Amino acid sequence: VRSSAASDVYKRQVSTQSTGSNKAQIQMDSAKNNQERAEGKTEEWSGWAKDKIGGLIGNEQMQAEGKGEQLKGEAKQEHAKFKERVIGTTEQIGGAIKKDVGKLIGNEQMEAEGKATELKGQAREHVNK
Repeated sequence: VRSSAASDVYKRQVSTQSTGSNKAQIQMDSAKNNQERAEGKTEEWSGWAKDKIGGLIGNEQMQAEGKGEQLKGEAKQEHAKFKERVIGTTEQIGGAIKKDVGKLIGNEQMEAEGKATELKGQAREHVNK
């Protein structure tokens, strides 16, 4: 009985440490993606303004550069949203696995945590469509 209890404590510690470091990495990646989206939006708006000013003063080169910047900004935003969807899918799959393992071994807390992570992943995917 003793070794089983010690084994359970060890498994919980390893699981918590692994989950904690994964959560920190996801938070850092998500912050980088948010920054990339903001940069992309700024570049898109800047390009839009450059395009419009070029049109007003009759400068076709300025217009073309503006349209290019606008497209580059939109692409940056889409790239960041794609990476967030990947994180969401990963959370969703990991949460579903944790939920099912918790259910299988009769650990309600693990099951609930897994369900919460699964829902968080679904929400992240939905927000970044």
